[in-house]
Amino acid sequence: MKEELYVVIDLGSTYTVGLVGSKLPDGHVIPVAVHTERSMGCIRHGYIYNIDATATMLRRIIESLNSRLDEQTTIKSVYVGLGCQSMISRSFTTEMDLGEEGEIITQDHLEQLREKANNVNFEGASVVMVTDPLYYVDGRPETNPQGIRCSRIEVCFQVITVRKNIITNIHTVIENHLKLELAGILISPIAEARAVLSNEERTLGCAFVNMGGGCTTVSIYNNRLLAALYVLPFGGQNVTRDLTSLRLVEPDAEALKISNSSMMLEGIRDRIVTISSADQMTERKIRQQDINQLVAARMNEITYNYINLIKESGYEEKLGAGLIMTGGAIKIDGYIQQLREYFDPFRYASIRRDLVDETSDILRKNESDRYLTAIALLAMAEKNCVNYKEKSLSELYNEADYDEKDAKATMEEETDSLDLNNTDKVITVTVENETGHPQKPQQPKQTERQRYEETDEEDKEEARPRHRSALTFAKGLRNFGNKLSDLFNADEDEEDNR
Repeated sequence: MKEELYVVIDLGSTYTVGLVGSKLPDGHVIPVAVHTERSMGCIRHGYIYNIDATATMLRRIIESLNSRLDEQTTIKSVYVGLGCQSMISRSFTTEMDLGEEGEIITQDHLEQLREKANNVNFEGASVVMVTDPLYYVDGRPETNPQGIRCSRIEVCFQVITVRKNIITNIHTVIENHLKLELAGILISPIAEARAVLSNEERTLGCAFVNMGGGCTTVSIYNNRLLAALYVLPFGGQNVTRDLTSLRLVEPDAEALKISNSSMMLEGIRDRIVTISSADQMTERKIRQQDINQLVAARMNEITYNYINLIKESGYEEKLGAGLIMTGGAIKIDGYIQQLREYFDPFRYASIRRDLVDETSDILRKNESDRYLTAIALLAMAEKNCVNYKEKSLSELYNEADYDEKDAKATMEEETDSLDLNNTDKVITVTVENETGHPQKPQQPKQTERQRYEETDEEDKEEARPRHRSALTFAKGLRNFGNKLSDLFNADEDEEDNR
């Protein structure tokens, strides 16, 4: 029996990723092939904006993935991950009366209740997912009511919706332009949470935030279930566009954001950053303070918005596991340190070790952050996405004959090149500095992410003996929100004085 392969497309405002992978019987994900393309404006805020340009980009991705598979294997269908502007979760409650004497709840009862949620209509929106519900059996909360006798069962779902034209565009690109089957549309924030959050975190309650290029997603969990999902239509690209006000083209502004931006606003008054033009013919000097003021203002605005959503959800004081974050935008220097001052517990999101094969080349290249969403989508995929072409007997015979001849030729070459008289030679390489003395190998410089992960591990060790309450997190949330409000008010006062 051929191995099942799954193909997922992660639509990103900055990068779009295609990933092929398989799964072990225990659920472990094994990435097989990956290809990344810059979205170049055809994906905006997480959804398909330019249909023709997106089709061209995805065609390159599919061709690249096909080229890395066996000659007899071709991609026939894909899953598309979606986490975009207009996506939101809506509470939907329905009930069933089972009579005064009551009935034993069966799977059929539960399927009827879910069908009502699947068929609910929202004007201008399509239902893309109905999450696991919370049941109330004769007024008592239950997570698995099957087999319980009751007179009345009530159920509360989170129904996730997006604008209808967003779904239409996905079908148009995949089915009409690429001539592939659409295996399914997966909700990226849900997939990410399943790949990152532990059962304990979802049970205690937590806010999982992904600050990407064009969107910031906020997923709130409580009692193991999704309590609310929001998508803010801004992220790291807004920071880049702000930096173009320094008379920079967008690619230079993006490079400046990655290499020289920071949340730090003190002690940098005299620092100057030199920017070279693309042709290396001219240089421009920009004050670090001007860069950081733009970056800090936008990052604080995004932070203020997702904090406000957490407060409005009503779960501010029920987040015992605190805040978990991921996304490229949070790598801006100083942002994580600022959050750590106010949020406890806080941790940097990473893929659970029980989900993915750590020997994969993709993870060995330290690129698991970039592929976190794609790997999470792969874990949710259920249908085989490739066709296998069976080889004829003549093809199998020719391959076997060729392999035998090739093996003989290789063995002869190795025998000819083997020097039995020099098997004990050892080559030693020593690196010397300018003085002629041996130079000690330099230790690789730690990245900010690595420092934070080490700090996370130390924090976990220290935190094990004590229990951190959600009230501590809520207090930090309020304090941070107040600080941001003060910053905004100060900016308004300064503008009025001008």
